[in-house]
Amino acid sequence: MFDVLVQWGDHTQSFAPVHVIAEDNPVACAQYAKENDLLNTRGWKHCKSLLRTEFSYNTALTVHKQAFNPHSIKFKFGLQVPCTPKEAFELDSKLRQTKWADAVYTELNQIHNYETCKNLGKTTIAPEGY
Repeated sequence: MFDVLVQWGDHTQSFAPVHVIAEDNPVACAQYAKENDLLNTRGWKHCKSLLRTEFSYNTALTVHKQAFNPHSIKFKFGLQVPCTPKEAFELDSKLRQTKWADAVYTELNQIHNYETCKNLGKTTIAPEGY
């Protein structure tokens, strides 16, 4: 239908369908449509519902920013997901459980059992390509 020019994280640019970009980042598309007076243009009308009120737009913007904020608290299936092992152990302590400690133990045990990492010593020459 309609394509927009997108600049990606690696600074390359390419055209992508509006509906694909809007699905991934509706707030940015709605903001772009509003700033460029495209809300009544075919292919951009879906952005109107997001901008219907300033409140809904600000709410959507806040939710979008929180979703991509690396420092925000994340939840999955009703459980807080820690960002670091230290945070995992703190959560266990706070909730008086051992779920995260058990998960860390299981993962480290599997790494050991599957011999994922091998200590070759200081004098060993690294394989080509490392």
